[in-house]
Amino acid sequence: MTVGMIITYTNALKLLPLGETTAITQSIPIFTTAWSAFVWKQKVTPARWIAVFIGFVGVLIILRPSSHGIETPMLLALAAALCSMGRDLSTRKISPDVPPMMIASVSTLASAAAGSALLAFDPWITPAPFDYFLVCGAAVVVTGANLSIIVAYRGTDVSLVAPFRYSAVPFALLMGYFVWGHLPDLVSWTGILIIVAAGLYTIAGDRVVRWLRKAV
Repeated sequence: MTVGMIITYTNALKLLPLGETTAITQSIPIFTTAWSAFVWKQKVTPARWIAVFIGFVGVLIILRPSSHGIETPMLLALAAALCSMGRDLSTRKISPDVPPMMIASVSTLASAAAGSALLAFDPWITPAPFDYFLVCGAAVVVTGANLSIIVAYRGTDVSLVAPFRYSAVPFALLMGYFVWGHLPDLVSWTGILIIVAAGLYTIAGDRVVRWLRKAV
């Protein structure tokens, strides 16, 4: 799943701005919440179901499906979200006796092996010295992120942890603007704001509902 996520996400980044790509991949909490409810039979509160529906609407706005279907770059980003969901859910089912560092190490080695095998399908282009620096920096960040996700998902309610992924959207938008000068159009902004609002509601929704019940 990790390998599939890396392949689809990196190819989506080639064709879409960082902000839109990140926003589409933030549909992960929608899928994980639905999976935890229907497959794992976990209890999902009405507030979280409302957030799932709102977030799904935001994703559809960004995807902009038409009579011709959904554009390939956006399908790649959506596939990356599904692969990431599969990785997160699989991680949660691993025995608690397995150290998180071991899981992260095996995942990294598998990704490296798969990436090396895929070199046979693309011509080798020697990176510039600064490119090596960027790749090494990205590897360190991804390793830290994978380890954090593994620790967060083990022994925790999936529908509670997943919405924190939405915090990546504003950072991606800022980076996309300051590094590449990308700014989403009005339609994409609408979808992004809806997705972020759904994430915030998921985090605080249960408390709001309890507060309203007490107030009434």
